[in-house]
Amino acid sequence: MPVKYWIIASLVLISSSCSAQVQNDKSQSFSMADKNHDGKISFDEFDVYVRDYLRKKNNFESSGFFILSHTTQEEVLKDRFNKMDVGHKGYLLPNEWKR
Repeated sequence: MPVKYWIIASLVLISSSCSAQVQNDKSQSFSMADKNHDGKISFDEFDVYVRDYLRKKNNFESSGFFILSHTTQEEVLKDRFNKMDVGHKGYLLPNEWKR
């Protein structure tokens, strides 16, 4: 399959996966992602959280993400992070995590 297809599929997966997790317990998932407990989620924290979440999910959809090259995975994650980051300040606040 073309890489473009996997990028689109991965964006959808990350969006739905993050949304599902956030809806389960928004404050708990934010706290889990905020590793240094500074009240905001950096891209690095987001990257670690999403990759860990997808690894634990271990299903067909998450496997699609992990067959992408590391560079493409980074692009997918950065795109999703930037869409959530209102004002493009480089971090997510709790109200942006809920989106």
